Amino acid sequence: MSMTAAPSNGPRHGIFYYVFWGVVSLIVTVCILIFIFFLVAGLMVGGLSAAKQRAVAQSQSAQVTNASPEITMTESRGALQDRGGIKVTGVISNNTAQTLGRLVIRLSLEDGEGNKVDDASDVISSLKPGRTWKFEASSFRSSARRYHVEGVWADGQLLVVERADQKKRAEAKRERDQEEQARIQGVVAYNEQVREVNAAAALARKQQTEKTVFEFHRLRAMNGVGLSQLKLGQFYLTGQGTETNRELARVWFRAAATNDQPEAVRLLNSIPR
Repeated sequence: MSMTAAPSNGPRHGIFYYVFWGVVSLIVTVCILIFIFFLVAGLMVGGLSAAKQRAVAQSQSAQVTNASPEITMTESRGALQDRGGIKVTGVISNNTAQTLGRLVIRLSLEDGEGNKVDDASDVISSLKPGRTWKFEASSFRSSARRYHVEGVWADGQLLVVERADQKKRAEAKRERDQEEQARIQGVVAYNEQVREVNAAAALARKQQTEKTVFEFHRLRAMNGVGLSQLKLGQFYLTGQGTETNRELARVWFRAAATNDQPEAVRLLNSIPR
C-alpha cells in the first residue's frame, strides 16, 4: 500500500515573517495608545483651563458687583404733567469697564410739603460700558410735585451714583451765593459811603448854620443887645460857630451881666480861672 502526502493550503512563512508583523502590530498599538493618552490629557487640560477662566471671570464679576461701580446721572429733572402727576427723566452713564445687568432706578415722589405720595421706577435689561440710558418714570397722582432718587440697582446690587447734575447745580448755587454776597457787601459799602457823605453834609450844614447864628448874635451883641451878648459868650465858651475862647467868653458874659442878664453871672463864675 502506498501513501500520498496531503496538499498544502498556502505558502509557508518562516519565523522572521511572524516576528516582523508582531513587532509592527505592537508599535501600532503603542502609537494608538499614546495618541489616545495625549487626546484625553489635552481635553482634561482644556477643561481645567476653561473652568479656571470661568472661575476668574465670576470672581471678577463678583468683585465688580460688590465694589458697587460708580455711574453718573445727568439731566435729572421732573416735569408736572397736564393731566396731573409728574414725569421724571434723566440720563445714566456707565463709566466702568463692565456691562451692568438689569438696571433699575427707583424714585420716591412727594407732594408740595415733602410727604411721600407714590413710587416710580424704570428698568433696562443691561447697560454696556461707555453707554448711556435715558430713563423715564412717571406718576399720575395729582398730588405728586417733587421727587428724589432712592437708588439705582444693577442685578440687585445698589450702585454708587454720582449726581453730576446736582454737582453742577451746587456749583452754580455756590457761584450765585458768592455773587449775592458780593452784591450785598457792595450795597453795604455803598450805603456806608452814602451815610458818610450825608453825615459830612449835615455837619457842614450844621457848622454853616452855627456860623450864621454866631454872626447874627455877634452883630447884635456889638449893638448892645443883652441876650445876644449872653449867647455870644456861650458860643465862645463851647466853640459853637467859632473857636473856643474863654477870655472872650468872660468879656461877653460881663457885658451881658451888666445888661440885665443874670444867667451871665452864673456862667461867668463857672469858667475855670
